[in-house]
Amino acid sequence: MITLLKKHGSATSVSILKPLSVLLVVLCFHSCAKKYYILDPSILNYPDPESEEIYELNYIENFLYTPENERYFKIAEKKGVEVLAVEIVNHSSDNLIMNQNTFVFQENKQINLFSPDETIEIVYQKKSPYLWYLLLGLISLSIEVNNFTATFPLGLVAGVFITIRNWRRANRANQDFLQNLITYKVQDLVVPPGEKRYAIIAFSSVNGKKLTLRSLK
Repeated sequence: MITLLKKHGSATSVSILKPLSVLLVVLCFHSCAKKYYILDPSILNYPDPESEEIYELNYIENFLYTPENERYFKIAEKKGVEVLAVEIVNHSSDNLIMNQNTFVFQENKQINLFSPDETIEIVYQKKSPYLWYLLLGLISLSIEVNNFTATFPLGLVAGVFITIRNWRRANRANQDFLQNLITYKVQDLVVPPGEKRYAIIAFSSVNGKKLTLRSLK
């Protein structure tokens, strides 16, 4: 156990180097958990289509790259997952039903779109790294007066509090991200004739080529 403050009668000595070194090591293992802020793909400005298509797919890349959700963007990028906001416009006379009669293609290859559950299994904030904050329990405050020593586990209290706080925040952020994906899931999305709908799609990064919609009726 590391002593942060030790007092002998009226004389006081402070040992700072070791406690700070432990604290810095702990903080370097991982930063605090980040919240997830719900995103609405229907309020974004989508680029104009290059050409008139019966089934129009407009999308915004780097959808998660916002100051609030940068953590999720970096996780998705590291895992090789593209998360896009999409606008789907149906210029035909029939219902467009995603993943039933209409699919997303990249050049001549059909793209396998992840479901919300599949996406959250890949792109999520891990909670286990925050257990390292429990190492703060090594820091305590000891006071010795007239041969009587009192020790206060300040680091233990702080470590448990910070760990639980970050654990809960990461868990809530993952739940919010999943709910956002469910609210705007593309699977079985119906787009009536002459209308448009919005969704969030996720898939494994392929080659960066343009995405299009194709009917396989």
